[in-house]
Amino acid sequence: MSIRLENVSVKFSDRTILNNLSIELLENEITFLLGVNGVGKTTLIRTIMGFEKKVCGKIYYNDIDIDKMTYKERSKMVAYIPQIIERRSSFRALDFVCMGKNNDLSIFSKPSKKDIELAKNILEKLNIGYLENSYIDKISGGELQIVYLARTYMQNASYMVLDEPTASLDFSRQNDFLDILENFSKNYGYGCFLSTHNPNLAYEYADRILMIKNGNIFSDLKRTQTNYKDELKKSLTNLYEKEVKVITDDNKSLFYI
Repeated sequence: MSIRLENVSVKFSDRTILNNLSIELLENEITFLLGVNGVGKTTLIRTIMGFEKKVCGKIYYNDIDIDKMTYKERSKMVAYIPQIIERRSSFRALDFVCMGKNNDLSIFSKPSKKDIELAKNILEKLNIGYLENSYIDKISGGELQIVYLARTYMQNASYMVLDEPTASLDFSRQNDFLDILENFSKNYGYGCFLSTHNPNLAYEYADRILMIKNGNIFSDLKRTQTNYKDELKKSLTNLYEKEVKVITDDNKSLFYI
């Protein structure tokens, strides 16, 4: 499953947010997006999902123009976790995860016993089976984030798009969440595209790092390339317009300003 943008532009009033942007996101890769506040990370993610109106350009899921697809058809290919997680007090975690099957159900249908068992199995695999009967307005932010992740797996899409999924998580939960995401990506073949403000998380978990500035992608780095760490340091210095330094200890690297 790949996602391809060709010459995509998005404007809000007279301000250009995305400017003739072209990228391709490949299957089985975890791709991080870095950018300063207000640069257009969320706009890019919402545009990929078909939520923002384009001035021009095309977006393809597996070579299919998403403008020719229904919302239900798109949801079978790409799952989405927004930046602001909505709490719905009327739903148990298990019921909420089962909603991931809505793209396969008619308006009068309900999840089957098989669907419910699958949802329970996903919660167990994510180590939150104990939340099955908990109402999602009563659980912690970190737990809620993983419940949302469980729902996207239930959706059975081939690609996941996440808007700053670690922003509201504490230091420990950030790594826990990304460990789970990495495990599912590698073991089950999901492609993932997610934004972050933390270059150190991107360095630790990404197969590929993109950076956005002035409406376009100016840096596209892959973990497998030569001098990856040095090139990342240069790109971060460009991004933040301040010298970025790096320290390495016990094969761990930390980028800082």
